[in-house]
Amino acid sequence: TLKGIECIYALYKKNRRSLQICGFSPCHEISIMLAS
Repeated sequence: TLKGIECIYALYKKNRRSLQICGFSPCHEISIMLAS
C-alpha cells in the first residue's frame, strides 16, 4: 500500500546510515518497495 511504502521510505531515510553500515543499498530499498 502507499502508506506502507511511505513508512518504509521514511524509516529508510531516518536510518539510512544504519542501513549502510548493515550493508544495505538503494537497490534493497527498491526491492522492498516492489515487494510491498
